[in-house]
Amino acid sequence: MSLKARAVCGAAAVAAVLAVAAAPEIAVRSVRTVEYVEAEASEIQLTASCSGEIKSESRRELYLTSPVYVDELYVTVGDEVEKGDALFRVDRELTQSVLSQSYIQQSDEAPQLGEYAEYLERYGIDAAEVLAMGGSTVSEKLENIPQLVCSPFSGVVTELNLGENRMCVSSSPLVALEDGRSCYALLGINERYASELDEGALVELKSSATGDTVIPAHIRRIYPAAKKVLNGLSVETLVCFEAQPDDAQTRLLPGGTAEAIVLLGEPCRCITLPYGCILQDDGGEYVFLIRGGRAEKTYIETLREFPYRVEVSGISEGEMVISRPDGVRDGMRIYRSAPVKYAEDKV
Repeated sequence: MSLKARAVCGAAAVAAVLAVAAAPEIAVRSVRTVEYVEAEASEIQLTASCSGEIKSESRRELYLTSPVYVDELYVTVGDEVEKGDALFRVDRELTQSVLSQSYIQQSDEAPQLGEYAEYLERYGIDAAEVLAMGGSTVSEKLENIPQLVCSPFSGVVTELNLGENRMCVSSSPLVALEDGRSCYALLGINERYASELDEGALVELKSSATGDTVIPAHIRRIYPAAKKVLNGLSVETLVCFEAQPDDAQTRLLPGGTAEAIVLLGEPCRCITLPYGCILQDDGGEYVFLIRGGRAEKTYIETLREFPYRVEVSGISEGEMVISRPDGVRDGMRIYRSAPVKYAEDKV
């Protein structure tokens, strides 16, 4: 064999060896390794998140019929008082002295403020309010005002519109008390859940006063009308309802924020998939099933949505569904790893 012929044969042999070495690499690149989930039917409970405010069953407000000069204040906002506890003490003499200077007594005419209007303003008293009180003498105004004002009911002080060593006017409640042991949650839920909302349904409640502790509660009343609220830049329509804690002794903070998970309807058995399995194109929503070692594009219909999964129709229980199908194409050869289990599968 000539030198030239031997060179040609050597080059061909080298090319053949390289081709054999490259063949496995080409075969591996044509197969996609994917993770998958098995479609299974399970019992699922539809839930929805909502928020609102803690309300007190018994809000009591204390008013007086006349301005009074508060000599000493015994409570602050947040204090818990019992019925009969002292709230503040009135200086009757100073109260009478201030108010008497605001009247010009006239035998057969209503009292007038005249030159004392400016004097009253220094004490934060509206002259028109004093005129509207009526009566002939200041003494009559003080007859029903005790020197020591006590609480006529029990509760937590949530509002205080008086202070020591100043005249206090009764145009707003001087003291407001609410009972933290008789609270409920006023919640709002998106109107799309209205048909699933039932009185007696279980509510898992959290509030600013209980931190991460879940308070079992039940829906006791659903309001008959929806309302629109501003949610960011959009308007959301909410259905309001009241949730009553199961334990009557549960202590909540009136006016505090409430967060809740509501259990809607009865648990149902259905096939669900994680949201990450589902793609969409002009033909609708679809998934990739693993059949015969290849990816098979299959259109489905999504039904009810759950926190981490969605109910689907169009596939059968036991089907292998590619869990993250980005880059997968219909008909692509598939090598599947072990099935994926998600912690959030426990809906």
